[in-house]
Amino acid sequence: MSDEESKIKHSKRLHKENAAIVKQVKIAKSAGSDISQPHKFAKHHAMNCGNPKCFMCANPRKIWKEKTIQEQRFEQDKVNYEPDDGALTEEQTNQILKEVKEIKRCNTSLKSSIFGHLPNK
Repeated sequence: MSDEESKIKHSKRLHKENAAIVKQVKIAKSAGSDISQPHKFAKHHAMNCGNPKCFMCANPRKIWKEKTIQEQRFEQDKVNYEPDDGALTEEQTNQILKEVKEIKRCNTSLKSSIFGHLPNK
């Protein structure tokens, strides 16, 4: 790796860390927390008290014997998943085209009733 590439990667890494600290300081200010040492937010989130038995910070599996939000989302996606039936049949395509034409016709008649007579296309 060249020196220029390593310098760029290093500066990006430092910028990313500083941006994360700035975000956590902003959150801490809005929550009214102590921000006398802003660099402590480099590896410690502003709203995390650090107590593993805290009801707000702890893992819900340990406190309430429930799944985490991420696990619940995964289960919900699995339930709502419907496999694709493949391409539309000719009959389904014709039905959709009829519905689209009907919608266009209704929109044209609505426009003509609102804005006066419009020529049909």
